[in-house]
Amino acid sequence: MYPPHPAHQHNFRFYLVLITLVVIGILFVLNLNNDSNDGLGISGAMTGFATGNNDQTEQVVETSLEEDYYVEEVEKYGREVDVKLSFDEIPKVEKEETKITGMELRFNDLSTKINVNNDRLELNNLEEVNLRVKSFVGEVNINDFGISLDGTAKMLDVNGISLSSKGEIKLSFTNLDYQYLNIEEIELKGLELPAGNGELKVGEKLSYSLEQDKVKFNYFNGMLIIDGNNQTAVTLEGAGRGIDLSGALMNINLR
Repeated sequence: MYPPHPAHQHNFRFYLVLITLVVIGILFVLNLNNDSNDGLGISGAMTGFATGNNDQTEQVVETSLEEDYYVEEVEKYGREVDVKLSFDEIPKVEKEETKITGMELRFNDLSTKINVNNDRLELNNLEEVNLRVKSFVGEVNINDFGISLDGTAKMLDVNGISLSSKGEIKLSFTNLDYQYLNIEEIELKGLELPAGNGELKVGEKLSYSLEQDKVKFNYFNGMLIIDGNNQTAVTLEGAGRGIDLSGALMNINLR
């Protein structure tokens, strides 16, 4: 006869199987809850991983495009530096399409026809006119004869009186003779100034006295002031790229 198996061995095996099944069931339920609520199950983890990779790829592409654009700008115009130029010769500006955030003109030339919304602006009995223009978009020409504008603006102010319209205001005039011009910000490419005297400051370290030197900017973006009452009539202050100075003594190229 065979000896009987102890009862406690059967009980031990039974409880071991039961505990294993319970643990597996709990893990299965937890996994289902994570998938439905937090998306942290297997499929959710795969989706999150893929999404993270897409975000990183987009960031890499954007960074690469920005770097390529910066390299192209440097190769074309030179590195950007802070500049301030005081000069006694007026630059020639011809810009077919530009945006000017704000501009101030002071003049006593009442003979030049100024058109506002296809009507002539009446400036009778005024000794001096202070014209302020906001948000101008259009053509700008500046030369020895004066300034010409042809475009639209959002607001005009004449000697403290605002001219408003439901939409944009059409503004145009040709070769307006002025005493003072202040353009808050203008972007210019290939800006050239004739031989003259003044001072050029580049960054915080370089300051150069100009004596019958020509000045050229491959690119300039900033403030332009022309004051006929000052000896140094022109002030440029902003960001410049590719600056060339040429005169009788030496030539300087800043890239």
